[in-house]
This record gives sequence, C-alpha cells and structure tokens, in this order.
Amino acid sequence: NRGCVANLALEVIKTQGEGQEPIVVHCLAAVGRTSVFATVYDQVRKWKRGEKIDVRKCVEEQRSYETGRYYKMLESPEQYHFCYETLERITNLSQ
Repeated sequence: NRGCVANLALEVIKTQGEGQEPIVVHCLAAVGRTSVFATVYDQVRKWKRGEKIDVRKCVEEQRSYETGRYYKMLESPEQYHFCYETLERITNLSQ
C-alpha cells in the first residue's frame, strides 16, 4: 500500500530528525519490499533537503559494490512504478 509506505518513510525521517545514522530495513528476501522502502526513504530525504528526486540514480548507487547495499535492488517495473507513485503521493501531500 503506497499510503503505508509513504507514512512509514515520513515517520522514520521525522523520528530520525537531522541525524545521519543508518537505519536497518529488512524483509524476507531483502529484495522487493526492502528495496522499495530504501529507495523511497532515500529519495524523500533528498527531496526534503531540496535535492532532485532521481530513482534511477538511487538504484544504481544501491546496486554498486563500492557504495551500495545489494545488487538486486528494485528488480521489476512494478517496483519502480510503486516507488514513483509513492514519491508523487508524498510530494503532493506537502503542497
């Protein structure tokens, strides 16, 4: 549910404040749901700092061996679509 993911991302960011401490996110395989949340969370933080939302770049960084977390982040078009729709929902809520 896009609303739940949006609310969770906003709540985690609100609770975390300006801190840069990492958070731990994990689902059963750590691919689908985890990567969707990690992408949405990362992009909302950037958006709140006035930076451009760039899901593709975010996923490329998450997949990289140097800076990334996991090479299978966001595998399906549906997962990308879910991220974009969730981010659209968040950015429209604050306008």
